[in-house]
Order: sequence, then structure tokens, then C-alpha cells
Amino acid sequence: MSELIKPPKIFTPNEWFCSKQLKYKNADAVCKLAQNLDFECDRSIEEIKNRTDKTMEDVDKKLEQRIKNLNFWKSELENKLADIAKKSDALHSYIVRLKMALDATAEPLHISQQCIAVRNERKGIDLVADDPHNQLMREVELFTRIRTLLNRTIEQAIEQLRLNRKSAFNMKKDFLAKQTAQNLDKYAKSLSFGEHIPDELKCINPPGSSLSTAEWQAAVQRNLDEADRQVQNSNQMLSLIDGILLQVFNDQKQQVDSTNWAIKKRVSETRDTKRKLEEHLSIIFKEISDMEDNITEIKKALCDVKKTSTITGIRRNLRDCRPQTELCRDTPHYRILDQAIELQMDTDTLQKKLHEAEEGLKALCRRQLDLEEQIQIKSQSLHIEEAQVQGMRSSILIKHF
Repeated sequence: MSELIKPPKIFTPNEWFCSKQLKYKNADAVCKLAQNLDFECDRSIEEIKNRTDKTMEDVDKKLEQRIKNLNFWKSELENKLADIAKKSDALHSYIVRLKMALDATAEPLHISQQCIAVRNERKGIDLVADDPHNQLMREVELFTRIRTLLNRTIEQAIEQLRLNRKSAFNMKKDFLAKQTAQNLDKYAKSLSFGEHIPDELKCINPPGSSLSTAEWQAAVQRNLDEADRQVQNSNQMLSLIDGILLQVFNDQKQQVDSTNWAIKKRVSETRDTKRKLEEHLSIIFKEISDMEDNITEIKKALCDVKKTSTITGIRRNLRDCRPQTELCRDTPHYRILDQAIELQMDTDTLQKKLHEAEEGLKALCRRQLDLEEQIQIKSQSLHIEEAQVQGMRSSILIKHF
């Protein structure tokens, strides 16, 4: 048992001294290494802190620049939104004007068609395709073309308004996105160490969903360029509508005035014709009266001739009753015979004149009936033109919308 347990080694003083020196040396080396490491750590920490502070400052500057950049583009978008909203409001009011102008053509068109229908009720020779008829036909055609033009212009204006709203929608969407981005950048710039980030801000965009600065700027510029284009198109549309409304007003006014003047002229012509017909009718009445007096005179003359002829015949018969010795062809005998012939000729002449006078009277009566019929037609035409056509047309009011 004593052989199995060895006693501890006993060192010499030199070994003890050397061991002590070695321990000192190792401790000094480790301390020196620790001091160097501590120095290097302090230096690295200082460098990292300075670099981090500088980077944070640079990031803050970049965020500030980005915030200002976003603010600039938001201002641009706001200006374009204001411009396009102003043009959209103007377009809306112009569409209302167009619709009012369209509605205002319905009544004049109906009146023009009614005037044509009423004038077609004229009788006889007065049912003529005169200048008022042609003007009314042109008026109906004009109102129809104007309604077509206004409807087409309303459709174009509504389409332009839709494009304006589409552009405004895209810009509002872009504006809200930039507002969100600006708020996030401001929040990011204001963050401090150890600050808790709300869960709703912890979002992960899919890979490859980000844009380069050039792509981002091109996207917003496209929206602004589209807004400029729609504002320019809106200005052109507003100018076009102003021109159309003015031209429509002038065309309607000119045509209605031309039609009214033609109807007024026709009324004057018809009234003048009626007056002349009445003058001729008065002459006819006088001629009929004279002719009737003439016929009465002729008949009286015939009656007188017949009486004379009867006396002549009686005289002749009486003289034929003379005694045989007194029955001679003396001067009275021949004169009575001549008188009988003359009376027969006078009777024939008067009979012929009476026939001619009676035929003349019939002709005058026929002209009388014809003139009375024409005067009646003219009176009816005047009633149609004045009381009906001009009465209806007095309600036509052409306005500039």
C-alpha cells in the first residue's frame, strides 16, 4: 500500500522562483492583451458610434430631402387636381347649358311643324309651295340638325368629363400614396433608439415590388402629363361649346327672322290680292247692275218695236180693206212695207243684243262667283297666316345659352 501512494514532488527554490516569474509574466501578458483588446474595442466602438451617428445624420438628411421632394410632388398634384376640378366644374356647367339649349329647340321645332300642317289647310290656288313654306321647311331641317349637333356635343363633353374624373382619380390615388409615404418617412425620421413600432406599420412588400427613382418620377410625371392633356382638351372643348352655342343661336335667330319676314310678306301680298279682288268684285257688281239695266232697256225696246209692228200690221190690214178701185200701191203702201221690214230688222237686232247681254250677264255672274270664292279663299288664308301661324310663332323665343 505504501508503494502505491507516491509522495508529492518537492520543488527546488529555483523552480519555485522560476514558476513565480512565469506566472507573473503570463499574467502581465494576459493583462497587456486585455488592455490592448479593451483599447481596440473602445476605438471600434467610437468609430462605429461616429459612423453610425454620421450615417444616421446622412439618412435623416436623405429622409428630409425625400420628405421635401414628396411635398413638392404633392403640391404639383394638388395644383393639377385644382386645375382639373375647375375644368370639370366648368364642363359640368357647360353640359347644363347644352342641355338647356337642346330643350329650348323642342318647342320651336314643334311650332314649325304645326305651322306647316296648318298652312297645308289652305284651299285652292293658295295651297302653294311659297317662300314661307320653303322657309318653314328649312327651319324644321335647321332645328333637327341643331338637335343632332347638340346631342353629339353633349356626348363629347360627358366623355371629356369622364376622362377628367379618371385623371383626377389617378392623381388623388397618387397623392394619397405620397401622403402615406411622407408620413412614414416623417415617422421614420423621428424614431429614437428602443422605440416600439406599431404592428400595423410592420408590412412586408413582395420582392421586386419597389421602383427605381427614375421609374417613380416617371410614374408621377405621367399622371401630371395626362392631367395637362385633359386640361388642354377641356379648354378646347369649352371653347368649342361656346362657339357652337353662339352659332346655334345666330342660325336659329336668322332663320326664325327670315321665316317671320316671309310670312309677314305673304300676309301683305294676300291682303293686297284680296283688296284688289274686292275692287274687281265691286266693278263686277256695277257691271252686273248696268247689264241688268241694259237688258231691261233692250226688252223695253223690243216691246216698243212689237207694239209698233202690231200697229204697222193693223194699218196694212186696214188699207188692204179699201175698195177695189182705191186699192193701189201708193206711197203709204210702200212706206208701210218698208217700215215692216225695218221693224223686223230692228227686232232681230234687239234679239241679238238681248242674247249677247244675257250671255254677258251670265259671264259677269260667273266672274262674280269666282271672285267671291277667291276672296273667301284669301280670307281663309289670311286667317290661317295671321290668327294661327303668326299667333303660334309669337311664342317662339330664341335665347343664347
